[in-house]
Amino acid sequence: MDRDTVIKDIDCVLHDVHHLRKSRWSGSVFAEIQSLLSACIDRRALKGTSHIREKNYALRKFNSGQMLASHIQQNVADHLEGILRGVRSDWLALPEDHSQNSMIQPEQDYLHRLEMLFSNFHRVARHLLSRHSNRPTIEITDEYDVQDLLRALLCLDFADIRSEEWTPSYAGGSARTDFLLKPEKAVIELNDYGLEVHRFDSN
Repeated sequence: MDRDTVIKDIDCVLHDVHHLRKSRWSGSVFAEIQSLLSACIDRRALKGTSHIREKNYALRKFNSGQMLASHIQQNVADHLEGILRGVRSDWLALPEDHSQNSMIQPEQDYLHRLEMLFSNFHRVARHLLSRHSNRPTIEITDEYDVQDLLRALLCLDFADIRSEEWTPSYAGGSARTDFLLKPEKAVIELNDYGLEVHRFDSN
């Protein structure tokens, strides 16, 4: 993916965040903004920069598991948006022919595809809410709705998707995972912090 495509992706996320900010502020709006910005920072931050570390510090500092006041939520959103704009500035400083894909090893290609899927998940869910002629749709209200939509999206790129497996010993216990991609030796876990991918050794 070349520099201009990466910048366009960042701009799309910033546009979506701007649109969400114009709606009535609520905890769910904050959660979606946080998810969009965090995923894009993880996906686009260049190696050797401090953006991901800054993002993780901000989330640890402000998200203590308790309900945050709306003004604090907006401060968190402002901070994350500032970090993403810093990522954008890093890319603007690179040559036009710089490619992010050149940094991806072939065996890590599936991770790149998962990152793209995760980063667009909320956008897909939001668009599904507005169907032609108010036709029935899926509304994301709990983790089972997330699982149903996620499995459908995974089918676009992966043939062998197994549900409700248990993590191997790397997780330090028998934590439930939502999906196992056995050929890729990866598990996708849905938890309170979002979607996470873990590698495992099948030997």
